[in-house]
Amino acid sequence: MQMLHHMFIPKLWNSFLEPGYKLVGVIRSPFVHFQSVFNYFGIAPRILAEFPSLDNNTMFDTYLDDPELYYNYFKGRNHLWRNPLLYDFGYIKNEQQTVESFVEFIDKQFSLIIIADRMDESLVLLRRKLCWTTRDILIMSKNKSRFRNLGFDVVDDARKLRQEAQYRKWSHDDYLFYETFLKKLTDEIAIQPYFEEELQIYKRIKEITLIYCNRSMGVNKPLKIEKTPFNEEFFIDEQLCDRLKSSVNSYILHHQRKYNETAKGVSDFEWTKTQSLEIFSKADHPLQLKRVGKIKIIRRLKPRG
Repeated sequence: MQMLHHMFIPKLWNSFLEPGYKLVGVIRSPFVHFQSVFNYFGIAPRILAEFPSLDNNTMFDTYLDDPELYYNYFKGRNHLWRNPLLYDFGYIKNEQQTVESFVEFIDKQFSLIIIADRMDESLVLLRRKLCWTTRDILIMSKNKSRFRNLGFDVVDDARKLRQEAQYRKWSHDDYLFYETFLKKLTDEIAIQPYFEEELQIYKRIKEITLIYCNRSMGVNKPLKIEKTPFNEEFFIDEQLCDRLKSSVNSYILHHQRKYNETAKGVSDFEWTKTQSLEIFSKADHPLQLKRVGKIKIIRRLKPRG
């Protein structure tokens, strides 16, 4: 099952997933992640609407110079403005749970936390953990932001270092979270036999796949990838390219349709989504209640009677 832009809420997930399920999460550098949040959610225009004398082209610097000022001003509408990585994993700072204990909890819940900044290494480790094939972990990068009109394209190294140092002070909990799992990934890789050899082969296969898929579709013959110590022989074809090129939303919709078609043919089962939503509405996280109406498809097959 794939979850897109969804907070980790154990009570909800346990309500419709069978026991023993495996969880895989993805995080990336907190500073780069916040640049994306700042750009995608239009934080600069929102601040400028309230503080019109500020300069749009230096808004990122302005925010980092005094983040608490703008964070407090937009209270109740700012949950991604500080420690957004932890927020996505369901953490809200309180006296009952420290960041350190929450990180330990996440470590126990997830089979792997993928580090986007080390995506190739993460995917090779994931393949080994879940006994997947090399074909299963082939990817193509899409939907990269350019951070237009926010000063990101002309940042010199010294300015970038200053910005990140400021953001680290502001979102230090996210850095604890990120660096814990970055170290865990590094430590796990260090004890894997022949990992570097497999990594180089994977990178080469991924490069070949990218070249193949960027050719004109409709004329390509399937391309054979030879057997190696880390993968069986397999073929790259246009069907695989279509999947790799599809957007996240279209890919999820494709699997939803397949799931719906399969479920309709099972006469001894019926649809229900009530249980999941009820547990969701009773969740402990104070901001989770606002997300109830945004769950469009949560379905579970339940035996009749």
